[in-house]
Amino acid sequence: MTPRSPARSILALVAVALLGCSSDAPRSGQDGGPSGPAPTQLPPPAAKVEPGGPSDAAVAAANQLGMDLYAKLRSAPGNLAYSPASIAVALGMTYAGARGETAAEMKRALHLPDDAEALHGGFATVLAAYQAEPDKGAPIIRVVNRLFGEKTLAFEPAFGALTTRRYGAPLDPCDFLGAAEAEQKRINDWVARETAGRIANLLPAGAVTGTTRLVLTNAVYFKGAWTNAFEKSATRPEAFKGAGGKTADVPMMHDVGRARFGKAEGVALLELGYQGGGFATLFVLPDDEGGLGALEERLSAAALRDWVAALTYEQVDIALPRFKVDPPATLRLKPLLAALGMPSAFDEARADFAGLAPVPGLHIDDVYHRAFVAVDEEGTEAAAATAVVVAGSASAAAPGPPKQVFRADHPFLYFVRDTKSGLVLFAGRVAMP
Repeated sequence: MTPRSPARSILALVAVALLGCSSDAPRSGQDGGPSGPAPTQLPPPAAKVEPGGPSDAAVAAANQLGMDLYAKLRSAPGNLAYSPASIAVALGMTYAGARGETAAEMKRALHLPDDAEALHGGFATVLAAYQAEPDKGAPIIRVVNRLFGEKTLAFEPAFGALTTRRYGAPLDPCDFLGAAEAEQKRINDWVARETAGRIANLLPAGAVTGTTRLVLTNAVYFKGAWTNAFEKSATRPEAFKGAGGKTADVPMMHDVGRARFGKAEGVALLELGYQGGGFATLFVLPDDEGGLGALEERLSAAALRDWVAALTYEQVDIALPRFKVDPPATLRLKPLLAALGMPSAFDEARADFAGLAPVPGLHIDDVYHRAFVAVDEEGTEAAAATAVVVAGSASAAAPGPPKQVFRADHPFLYFVRDTKSGLVLFAGRVAMP
């Protein structure tokens, strides 16, 4: 593999939570907020986040939730892209305002630690690590959190203090009661700007209404490049054997070089890192050309840990398709999360979000998610967004014959990972490039 050109691949993810209620409260705050998007600009650095405690519990919860959701999402045919990290951060901030049985259900369903501070402090540790200015040529990752709150609602001071201190999320007063459509556009513009225009119109028509009370947003922007680039001249059309016996010619990238490779029960593993270290994408290829379904059935956070542990540096003959996963529609996660064990959060009569504001009727109306992932010779470009709507480096190696072969000419899984914390930023499958 040859050294890659300067970093230009982009990975972005956004989490947004909208909260509403069935009644109003005394006025608190003023109008204000960001202007429209500037898609050609990189997002500004994140607000300072106070770190606290190890991140293991928060990362473990986020990754397990991601694998639980995969089990629900896999039933839809075709390619798949989503962001476990985005969804987990959005719901983590929402959990900070949950009380009673609602909090208990969310804790169980989201695999949260007994000590809430282990969750919030853990996420703060991860977020704080992303705030440092990267070395030249290293991946750029920035995290921005923000609360968009109804200006007539008096939010609990403890909730605002926690989200500001642990998530760096300032409160931006909004007029949801009088200008819901305009505020939705403003939030969508904020999301677009923070993701350099990669996620546009995150919130679908009607997502923000007069009952909306709070929108919690988390935007993560990543820009990096493979440690070693694929030669574009080596890419050529080759057959890819998709599900159901469908075969199509796809642009297959080729290289022979030193990479992290491994084998586990029924799968071959390949991990490609990004310049500067700290991030990588793991590709999991079933040995059986028709084995994706069986692989998906045993996917878990523990399996992911075992696959990573099985990786060692080898000389590998790599064949990997260029691919782009760009779902045409936003995913609705409400039924999936309710099925995972947190139905009360979606029930206006039972939901308890007293930690947010002393207002009855606060409940999650729906959870929306959308993602985009593209892999080519230079690296990875991706974006994702989540909306929780609550109503009311490898070193150079001497040339030599390859010892291993990783030929991804049939469906496989992929995981874009923070290799320091273990957090899964993006995950999905390629059924047909």
